[in-house]
Amino acid sequence: MSENLVGEEQDELLKHLERWSKNPVHLRTASSSVYRDSSVNSTSDRYFEAGTQNEVDSRSVFVRNISLSVSANSLEELFKTFGTINRLTLYSKRIKDTIKGYAYIEFESSTAANKSLVLNKTVMGGQNLEVKKKRTNVSGWEKARHDKKTAR
Repeated sequence: MSENLVGEEQDELLKHLERWSKNPVHLRTASSSVYRDSSVNSTSDRYFEAGTQNEVDSRSVFVRNISLSVSANSLEELFKTFGTINRLTLYSKRIKDTIKGYAYIEFESSTAANKSLVLNKTVMGGQNLEVKKKRTNVSGWEKARHDKKTAR
């Protein structure tokens, strides 16, 4: 009997994954007013890219605890009330025996991103969403944390 239950749970999980994989991820190309000179050397390129990434991160939010029943369209409908969305990327990640849904939403302005933070703890798909400002990844951060732990 427990084998049937496991099989049914697996079938249900596969149905959820299939439904989720069919959800479109919306992209709107943002027009860039930044001019980039092709003669700039690679060191300057890294600084340019880091500055651009920080600017994008300042107008982006991270959303987690998203139910598998929530589509990219429904997330867009919820968040677009705060401003124009440049990019919405929806992910699912298997952690042990559960699947976690999360998304990154880039707005046209940092004001819109900040306003959208009021959606934290909003119930969607039967789960409380966690909405936070997107943090900027720091190169080598994980390695430094690992090195610090092993040095103890």
